[in-house]
Amino acid sequence: MIAETRETFPAATTIWSEGQYEHHWKATASAAGQSDLLVFVTSLEPPTDLTAVWALRRSGDAFIAMNMLVRSATLAIAGDLAAIDDLNPADFDDPSVSRWRVTAEELADFARA
Repeated sequence: MIAETRETFPAATTIWSEGQYEHHWKATASAAGQSDLLVFVTSLEPPTDLTAVWALRRSGDAFIAMNMLVRSATLAIAGDLAAIDDLNPADFDDPSVSRWRVTAEELADFARA
């Protein structure tokens, strides 16, 4: 739950357990103060070539988030954080893509919870 939003969704637990996802999400939320782009992995599942993520791009004091599928080959996971090699910032401006806004403060509150 971030701010007043609680999202439920299926996540494959073949590679990561529920606890590993939560640890990754909290570490990613903690990085909001130091990064303009955040990637929350929401379903990591072999042997598919696609991984579900929430990508967040800083916009002022908040982040614009969008749900997306990325090719697994473009997803880099280092320690607790993930990055997408070929993320196009213009994707965040596409009106056909569902987006939402979350503040850096809301992410920090989630990381501390």
